[in-house]
Amino acid sequence: MFDNSKIVCQCNRVKAGELIELIKRREVTTLEELLDQDELEVGNKCKACKALENESTLGLVLKQANIKMLKID
Repeated sequence: MFDNSKIVCQCNRVKAGELIELIKRREVTTLEELLDQDELEVGNKCKACKALENESTLGLVLKQANIKMLKID
């Protein structure tokens, strides 16, 4: 689980909480949808946050947000 204040995209200074809110609001379910959206810039500069060696930082946040969407808020 990510702390909502943790920076997940260093280049664009995007915090986990901002990204989770966007994912929930737009019902984003894939990394491709997340990278294609135009509301928050993520993964478009150094690309470290979307590196797929293990699970990317963006991928982990996406998974966390999708789990939260399944729960009743």
